[in-house]
Amino acid sequence: MKGYELAKNGRNCTDIDECESGLDECEQLCDNTKGSYNCSCMKGYELAENGRNCSDINECQMEYDNCEQVCHNNRGSYYCGCNPGYTLVLNSSSHCEDIDECLILRDHTVALVPMDISWQKMEKIAMILMNVAKCKI
Repeated sequence: MKGYELAKNGRNCTDIDECESGLDECEQLCDNTKGSYNCSCMKGYELAENGRNCSDINECQMEYDNCEQVCHNNRGSYYCGCNPGYTLVLNSSSHCEDIDECLILRDHTVALVPMDISWQKMEKIAMILMNVAKCKI
């Protein structure tokens, strides 16, 4: 019988642990059952129709996220971000607060921009600078 092997006594059958012996075809997790096994996936993934492979869940599309403004999906998880002119609140991974660009300018705070900065960050910096230009000092 598939999933069983003849016991040493030659009369009984014992379950083969396909997961332990590496006979399973699961991409991520394997759960042994009597005579067979079931595949499952880690958090952030869902089992594909073939019952073996796992695919990433896009928490942002599924609205599983708790992001206040912007959601970024990545493999097995997601992270939150904020629109230009806002920043994540300290000790929060989802709540955004307005950046007071005028206060930054009054404090004479200067940000150095690294050469390898992404276009998305450059756009955010440009938006902040446009808001600073509107400040009355």
